[in-house]
Amino acid sequence: MFAAHGLTVRVSDPRPDLPEAVAEALAAFGPHLAGQGLDTEGLADRVHLTTDVTEAVRDVDIVQENGPGRVEFKLAVLSALEDNRRNENQLKNLNKKEN
Repeated sequence: MFAAHGLTVRVSDPRPDLPEAVAEALAAFGPHLAGQGLDTEGLADRVHLTTDVTEAVRDVDIVQENGPGRVEFKLAVLSALEDNRRNENQLKNLNKKEN
């Protein structure tokens, strides 16, 4: 969705079939995104893959974390984000609870 809005996206996952899984997802969802009037030309070119969480979060504007619900994993992602963020605002709403 972010890539279809023209943003560069980094996908980080240790799974060995990451390139295939992302290619399948783009092929499956691309037509739906195009049907919504979003720009899917060059969609795959805006999606970059890495197995390194630190590389994935370095200097980003937005992090959408969808990893497993394991505390160790969440702490590693948040630590990488903390170490590689550009400014305080990137984490300001992280602990905000919604009513």
